[in-house]
Amino acid sequence: MRLIIYISIISVLILLSGCEEESVDNLVPEEVVLISPVNNEVCELGVSYERNTSRLLFEWDYTKNAQLYDLVVTNLDTKENYITYTDIADNSKELVLENEVSYSWQVIARNTNSNQTTTSEEWEFFFVGEPRSNQLPSPANILSPKSSEFVTATNGQISLSWIGHDPDLDELSFTVLLDQIDGKQPAKSELKNLVQSSVDIEVESGVTYYWRVMSDDGAGKSFSQVHAFTVN
Repeated sequence: MRLIIYISIISVLILLSGCEEESVDNLVPEEVVLISPVNNEVCELGVSYERNTSRLLFEWDYTKNAQLYDLVVTNLDTKENYITYTDIADNSKELVLENEVSYSWQVIARNTNSNQTTTSEEWEFFFVGEPRSNQLPSPANILSPKSSEFVTATNGQISLSWIGHDPDLDELSFTVLLDQIDGKQPAKSELKNLVQSSVDIEVESGVTYYWRVMSDDGAGKSFSQVHAFTVN
């Protein structure tokens, strides 16, 4: 009788152990927390490499239930996936990037036991390269309309507004890129080289518009994030 009880206990422990191992293997990685380069900022953390390129270190937090990471970097000027590194065991990776280009980046965390993945937020930054004596303007802060906002036109017009800042206190001019595609198409002449931080534009009802603001201090430029709004 004792032998039967002993065998039963061992069997239960083996089953519990198997269930526990399976549950651990099937855990989904938690979302990756990105650290650097910072979202929606001008990045001057590069180290000169060759010609018009610099080395840049990407960093993120280690993620629970993840063994490996994939780093995806996209060139926003060409809208092409710039480079993807897979099977990174550490929480950082150094890449060589072109200077004076806007990029986005995100990290995919992978549980290699269960093939479960989780993707981080997508951050954008403007990459200068090495620090300069003249600092670039900070990306403009969009005030109105905010992203995904529904707006009502008055006499077929609405007002776009933003705040610009330059670390060197240089005078700024602004160019508004507005379109119905992605906010990255060439700007209309009347929306270029604005000295004010707002402008009235003509819009059509039922249309979704994409827009961003380029800030220029005469020596360099930076871009805000793209915002979208829909006209009622």
